[in-house]
Amino acid sequence: MFVNIEIERLRKKLTKAEMADELGIHQNTLSDWISQRTPIPADGMRALLKLFQHASLDYLLKGRYEQLGLRKP
Repeated sequence: MFVNIEIERLRKKLTKAEMADELGIHQNTLSDWISQRTPIPADGMRALLKLFQHASLDYLLKGRYEQLGLRKP
């Protein structure tokens, strides 16, 4: 699970539905991304960075590399 995406959503005081609207996606898609059931496409990552301008992609996706047993590039 991408916990930091949820943390940033809460910091902005957005509901999941509001965040999905901001990103231009369905709420189920957002849930799938956060729970890592489906990968976040490049345009989705760009939308996340635009929504959370102060956050880096590395921060938002923290832990993903470790969960896969990979080293960070």
